[in-house]
Amino acid sequence: MSSQNIPSAHRKHHQQQNSPNSNCAECKKKPQQVQCLHCSQHVCLECAQKHVNLVAGESDGAVHLLNEKLDVLDRIATITRQKIAAERDKMVQAADAERDRAFTLLSQM
Repeated sequence: MSSQNIPSAHRKHHQQQNSPNSNCAECKKKPQQVQCLHCSQHVCLECAQKHVNLVAGESDGAVHLLNEKLDVLDRIATITRQKIAAERDKMVQAADAERDRAFTLLSQM
């Protein structure tokens, strides 16, 4: 069916639906102006800003969660270092005591 056979009003409506100048995919009120990089919808600038804010909020939430996890890991690392240092000190004290006993035995011979 050629475009000559389609009534001009219908052709104009069909072109508006498929053209980049049709209405925003989200609010359906304003003309679409950009394609959202997050969801690939053609949206107006106001809805695009809403998408940006939504993604930024999701990113902030992810960063907050990551920071909480890193804080937990830091606390675990600190506690582990303290336990290792305490265990090392005990081993050094035990080795010192054993050395002192050995020297005492040697001096008694």
